[in-house]
Amino acid sequence: MKGRVPTGFSIETMSVCCVISWIMLSVLVFAPGCSASLDEGRALLKDIASFLFRKILPIAQDVFIESDISSECSGSLLKFMSAIRRSEPWALKMLTAAGLVPSGIMYLTMTSLGSYGQCLSTRAYEENDNTSSPLLFMGQYCGLNVMPSREAYDTLLEYVDKLGDIQRKSVPPLIYDQDSLYRPGLRLGLCVPSLCSAEEMNIIVKKVASRYDQFADILSCHNDETDAHKDPVYYVAIFVPCVLTFIMIMSTLLDIRGLNSRPWVKVFSAIRNHRKLVTTNPNQMTFLHGLKALLAYWIVLGHCYLLLDPYVIFTVKEALDVTTTIFFQIAATGAFLGVSVFFVSSGFIMSFTYVAKDKHWKTTHLRFYIISIIRRYYRLMLPALVVLVVALALPYIVHGPLTDTHFRMFTNCKDSWYKVPLVLVNTDAINHMCLSHLWYISADYQIVLMILPIMIFYPSYPRLMTALIVAIFCLTGIAIAIVTYLLQLLPFMGFNINQTELIRVSKYVYFLPTTHIGMVGAGILTGFLAQRHKNLKIPSYVTRPIWALTLGSSLVVSILPVLWYRNTDIPPWGDALYAGLHRHVYSVFSAWLIFACATGNANNLSSLLSSTPLVFLGKLSYAIYLVHYPILIYFLGTNATAQQALHTRMVRDSLGVYLLSAGVAYVLHLCVEAPVIAGDALFFKRHTESPHEVGHHDDKDNGLKDSKEYKEIDLKQAYKLY
Repeated sequence: MKGRVPTGFSIETMSVCCVISWIMLSVLVFAPGCSASLDEGRALLKDIASFLFRKILPIAQDVFIESDISSECSGSLLKFMSAIRRSEPWALKMLTAAGLVPSGIMYLTMTSLGSYGQCLSTRAYEENDNTSSPLLFMGQYCGLNVMPSREAYDTLLEYVDKLGDIQRKSVPPLIYDQDSLYRPGLRLGLCVPSLCSAEEMNIIVKKVASRYDQFADILSCHNDETDAHKDPVYYVAIFVPCVLTFIMIMSTLLDIRGLNSRPWVKVFSAIRNHRKLVTTNPNQMTFLHGLKALLAYWIVLGHCYLLLDPYVIFTVKEALDVTTTIFFQIAATGAFLGVSVFFVSSGFIMSFTYVAKDKHWKTTHLRFYIISIIRRYYRLMLPALVVLVVALALPYIVHGPLTDTHFRMFTNCKDSWYKVPLVLVNTDAINHMCLSHLWYISADYQIVLMILPIMIFYPSYPRLMTALIVAIFCLTGIAIAIVTYLLQLLPFMGFNINQTELIRVSKYVYFLPTTHIGMVGAGILTGFLAQRHKNLKIPSYVTRPIWALTLGSSLVVSILPVLWYRNTDIPPWGDALYAGLHRHVYSVFSAWLIFACATGNANNLSSLLSSTPLVFLGKLSYAIYLVHYPILIYFLGTNATAQQALHTRMVRDSLGVYLLSAGVAYVLHLCVEAPVIAGDALFFKRHTESPHEVGHHDDKDNGLKDSKEYKEIDLKQAYKLY
């Protein structure tokens, strides 16, 4: 109904609510000192409640008549409002459990979630204060999303502009479409009777909001009964890890007692798998494990920043200030460059191992290609599928005001779970992905399918394959620059208030295998060169300029995004240039680092990366990567307050998630990953070995009784090529 409310409706309403809140607080704090003040305060509160009741009751009656609301729902709401007027304890408990005015609204804090637990613990009985009387209803928490009208939002931004704290072009947009990762608008919490369904509450809030030219809807409603509901997905998700743990425990006990004649006993024995995990072969390139351990933490830290919901941040002003710091560029935005290092190391270990065992391959090129992609799928996918199944239990375990927002990826799994085993996760937009961090496995596998023939033919045609790798490396950078320029995309991945832009760059650039195939190619070329020149000693007067150039350029591309976060006016060609160069520059630095360590030209760095704790964590890095995302989402889902975007909090949270992920990854390794590695050595190795090596395996050793296949699982087998 246009014209009924002035332009500044949202601000004025919030101001009134603030005044009322301060009056109530003053009565509660200062009244105990004087009985007269207490009586006056109670009278004032009663007058306020009567005033609100007179205003709300006609609106409620109109809404109930106009809408298809059940008598149970409307009756319970009227009872609730009447109880508030009488100041009944249970009604006040429900009322104060709701989220009212966000704190720091002029800093664009857009959330006031209320108290989820207080709401759900509320009980209303037929006879007040008599818990033995029949229960009428329980408290039910409903997430309310309010989208102010353009006119009202502009009024708020005018106030913000006058204060000068936030640039208007930096504020979160209020445009919602299918490309939004999180719902824009004000996030509030309502506590209502459980007799009202989410659909009925949605009808009510939409009707009320439309009277004031606003839009609002209910995201979801939860009470004790809905939170206790379980379906078959939950029981399957719990059953799988229980079975795997039982098999591991039984195998370990049988192995201890010497009853290990069966292959599966040694494959699942925790003692043997732990021994393999902590044993380091002097011939292994252990620096790679240390590098992976550090990269895994870097990615965890980056995800802690990326997954912040801009509409539940306290405050947007502080979050924008954080993004303009140098630390943010290295820790958060730079974490996506760490993924490029993973791709380089993946290509390196493939080619380095291939050349090292070139004399022992007994298959044709085609046979080797087929077996290699099967082995890679087997090694990467089985642990990922176990994590997927177990992660589906989280929505049934964790409940809070933000669970539905952050757990949407688990909801997506019900429709797109099949894309995980089909390695097609990266074909969806990030807001529709099932466990979005699994995009990496899909992209990596797709890259291997395309680039493995180059690696196979490299020993026969080194010059031609080198030229082809260099061409791919250069052309992919040019293609990224062109796409960025034509589609006007963000030049890099990272935290962004405008989620639509973030999703567009991930969809058209970041998640595509063609974006990263050049990095894998650089790693393959590095592996061949390192194997050919493994005893090459480069003079220090040559290595020092190389280190200065590569390290300096990598730092520059890591820090440059600060220009965009500080709203520097950069032309479109500047966006395209940075988009096409920064990953490639960083991959060159990564390739040099790996080459220098592999050939003994960076002994101090190699020794540091080969330290025992880093090697241990590095061997678990793939499992850490798999489990850290569900663990991080778990903590985001349990959060019941506005999130503060501070570096100290992000570092604290990331360290906690990383260490907890390492513990869970250790269990995953013993139950799944190590048996998969042993199975790979047992079933696939014989298909690629030379007849001479196959002859070393006696038929009686096929049961893995101290078998050579099981003993010789080292870096070449245990290193996860991801």
